[in-house]
Amino acid sequence: MADQAEERVEALRVFLDRHPGGWYHSDWEHLVDDLRTRGLLPEGGEEVVGRELEKARVRQTLQGLGVQGLGPKRRESVADAYGHLWELQNASAEELAALPGLTKRIATDVVAALR
Repeated sequence: MADQAEERVEALRVFLDRHPGGWYHSDWEHLVDDLRTRGLLPEGGEEVVGRELEKARVRQTLQGLGVQGLGPKRRESVADAYGHLWELQNASAEELAALPGLTKRIATDVVAALR
């Protein structure tokens, strides 16, 4: 089971790498069909994959910002709190600074980099 989850995470990473500017619904449908064909569609199906994909998108976006001090644990904290990139892009520095492990400086840098 863990192998399937790891394979799905890798498939989502590849999908995100291929669609850096976003994707169309047809791209999403192809991803879901591919996961289904490979036996990687989890219980809960498309809804679960959608949440996983958005969370991965948030983590990937944060990593690409190059904000000093925003390592894997802090990126995960932000991704847990903001499950959609749109929500993160509309968050204030004060909201981000309230998250576990984030400082005011890091939060301010993240907001500035996203805008």
